[in-house]
Amino acid sequence: GTKLFPGVGRFEIWSLPNSPRTIEGLDITDGIIDELGNFEGREDREVYDSMMASLAAKGGSLTLFGKPRGRRGLFWELYDPYGTYRPNFSVYEFPWNVRAVLDPVYKKTVEEHRERMSATAFQENYECQFVDESIVCFPWELIDRQPDKSVELWPLHRHQESMNPRYMGI
Repeated sequence: GTKLFPGVGRFEIWSLPNSPRTIEGLDITDGIIDELGNFEGREDREVYDSMMASLAAKGGSLTLFGKPRGRRGLFWELYDPYGTYRPNFSVYEFPWNVRAVLDPVYKKTVEEHRERMSATAFQENYECQFVDESIVCFPWELIDRQPDKSVELWPLHRHQESMNPRYMGI
């Protein structure tokens, strides 16, 4: 419906079903696609493409929300730090520890959840990580069981310049 806020003027908020056919033809200034990681098949791309066409008429902007669901689909394609699209987006991650600093109850609850969830589920739900076990020979839980806690897995986003060779093994 139409709302009026002091200093902002008139604007309309429309909630549309995630179908490209309900988005096409609208002239919008700001679009939001929520839970982009939950789309399956090509739904994410179809909704995104329709939204982009609707934003074009007014030079609008687009905001994408969601939690990662593995390294698949449009959400990963747009987020991929080495991908084609990444320079076109500002990425904001809000891992659980940001809220935990201000909310001790939340911190305690999430720490309890960590004990009951798989590492992959915790990373996706609480740490904004795009985890895909299909790219490893062994699941993260098995790899991360090494006893020396000072040795950590090297995350994809960490880049370290070095003239030395890197060796990997199993």
